[in-house]
Amino acid sequence: MSPDMTDILIVDDEEEICEYLCKTLEVIGIKATYCLTGEQALTQIHQNNFKIFIIDMKLPTAITGMELIKIIRDKFPESVIVGMSAYIDHKLKEDALRCGANKYFEKPDDLEMERFSEKIKLLLNRR
Repeated sequence: MSPDMTDILIVDDEEEICEYLCKTLEVIGIKATYCLTGEQALTQIHQNNFKIFIIDMKLPTAITGMELIKIIRDKFPESVIVGMSAYIDHKLKEDALRCGANKYFEKPDDLEMERFSEKIKLLLNRR
């Protein structure tokens, strides 16, 4: 699958991070959109055909990042799911991976433009 055909949904309560990630992906030819809440993400999930989901684990909304991972994994078992957090919490990472995340990114290090782009390219190549 070529990167320009891939849709990515980013879910994070920090709009600046969402906009930064969308612009970073655009530079490498990947279309992405974002939501600021778990509830918005659920609406987007049912209206679009995303291939990759990048989800903040610490969403301060009724639907948490962990719940989103479980829902997405159940409904779209072939999708690629990335959990991410600024908190250094090994249990959170383990829980995210156990619930269905394929990868886990740590903010801000894994979101640096070049590193993030390379990680996404690797995820696209394994599909």
